[in-house]
Amino acid sequence: MSGITRLSALEIFSNPKDLEIIIAHGKETKKYGFLISRGPGHNFKIILEAKPFSEKPEEVVDTIKQLLEGIQKITKEDLKNKDNLITQILNPDGEELDESNILNQELIDRIIKELQNKKIASTYKMFKGGGKEETKVKSIKKK
Repeated sequence: MSGITRLSALEIFSNPKDLEIIIAHGKETKKYGFLISRGPGHNFKIILEAKPFSEKPEEVVDTIKQLLEGIQKITKEDLKNKDNLITQILNPDGEELDESNILNQELIDRIIKELQNKKIASTYKMFKGGGKEETKVKSIKKK
């Protein structure tokens, strides 16, 4: 999961209903890169930008899939460590995470399918409420 901070990974992981992922090519190159941002409720704040690196958009989709799966795996592992500061804030009791409020495999698969078809995936359009609701700190835990 190189090239992304833990804080950015946590933002993607804990706000799965408020993301926009775009694959685009540069103006001066035929290579594709990608951008991950929050949705309209956060003025499309950029979380991660990858400069154009591949002439094949399919390779960019594969890179995004690996990135999202890496974020999911690493962040879940981080949240199991009770000594981790983030865990002490977000999940101090070590409760099971509510898969509907975190980046999960089903959502990753939906994102990848959208990127393959349209080169853009807007998770805030995939859910009722359009991602306008802010993910609450305690909402990543099962109730």
